[in-house]
Amino acid sequence: MRASRLAVASALAALAVALALLAYDLVAWDDALTQGDRTYTADPSGARWSATTVLPRDPAGAFLRVGDPVALRRAVRSFVVSVDVPRGLDNGLRRAQLRARADVALTGVVASGDPSAASQAANLAGVLAETALEGTATDRGRAAFEAAVRADPTNADAAYNLELILRRAKVVGTREGPGSGSGPRGQAEPGAGSGQPGEGY
Repeated sequence: MRASRLAVASALAALAVALALLAYDLVAWDDALTQGDRTYTADPSGARWSATTVLPRDPAGAFLRVGDPVALRRAVRSFVVSVDVPRGLDNGLRRAQLRARADVALTGVVASGDPSAASQAANLAGVLAETALEGTATDRGRAAFEAAVRADPTNADAAYNLELILRRAKVVGTREGPGSGSGPRGQAEPGAGSGQPGEGY
């Protein structure tokens, strides 16, 4: 009888410790997201969303389902960093590398299954495609904007971007020469809806 009581007491003590550690990890994730968002507002390139947790396999992160939101935050950060890099002295090599990295991150979010996140990521991927070759409407950009609208029909930025690219493609198709009158993409970027991508993260 005494042995069984000791076993129960040990089990309860272990459970109490586990719950305390879980509570610690939950707070750690909350702090990590808050601090990451705060840093992003001031310096997107310096933002990090990672918590130092105690329990193995991070049950707190799984409970909070931080995987998709963190992936979206990181993808948006990659996008912002990539579009802020000038061509530079390396003939745009670093800029191209950062854009490729951002595209991979955004594509991963599109495949995540969260309609709202997928729509935002697809929209930004479309902006990347459209700004890669300035002044050129691309099939990839159009496909990305269409995917964004399908994922979330209420995404006004994606709907505007899709309408814009369709109008530009129509104008180019009715003029003599593919470049006449289409204007530099740089002037269209503010209207591309990228504005302040991921605002609030």
